[in-house]
Amino acid sequence: MNIKRACILLDIETLEEKTKIRFNQGKIVTTGIPKYELVSTYDCTRSFITNLLKNNINGEGIKYITNPKKQDSNDMIALYNKDNLIDKAEMLLIEINLISKYGIYNH
Repeated sequence: MNIKRACILLDIETLEEKTKIRFNQGKIVTTGIPKYELVSTYDCTRSFITNLLKNNINGEGIKYITNPKKQDSNDMIALYNKDNLIDKAEMLLIEINLISKYGIYNH
């Protein structure tokens, strides 16, 4: 998984406690596990979307940026918009720069 490799490259290797309860043995086992082992793409997506919402980017903009493959068949804009991922990434950077510079969302 690429996200785990990125975390390794960024030295996100601190140990986190992970506790398992083994009911069949009647034990609670706590071990140290590198943080990168606990990270998933779902965690990153959830954090990314949460941070966009906290910065006042509306849900439609977030859906456009983060979920290009899932289109609502009733959504004519999504149906006819043929921007590629580079175009969507560029839009995201423009919006983030506006928030950084002015503390506002453009739309």
